[in-house]
Amino acid sequence: NAASGEYILPTSNSEYLTEETLRGKALTKEQLGLARNEIFARHGRMFDTAEIQQYFDSRSWYVPKYAPAEFDAMGDGIFNEYEKYNMESIKALEDKLG
Repeated sequence: NAASGEYILPTSNSEYLTEETLRGKALTKEQLGLARNEIFARHGRMFDTAEIQQYFDSRSWYVPKYAPAEFDAMGDGIFNEYEKYNMESIKALEDKLG
């Protein structure tokens, strides 16, 4: 659960996270990448990258359901407005961190 640190960004599916909020969490670029992928993982997406897949396999809440291509074919309709906004915010900060 979120209290035990199972999520990097526990509210990324329920509130807007601005760049300022994200910067305040002092996450590394790698952690931001995992936080962005956390949004996909919540919906059951599996990952091509072994390290990312292993990370989410270690989370108690993660239930893999969809191969990457299958998930990607579903489009972004699976995400709510918070998730869509937060994916963009996280990606923008990742890009700024180089």
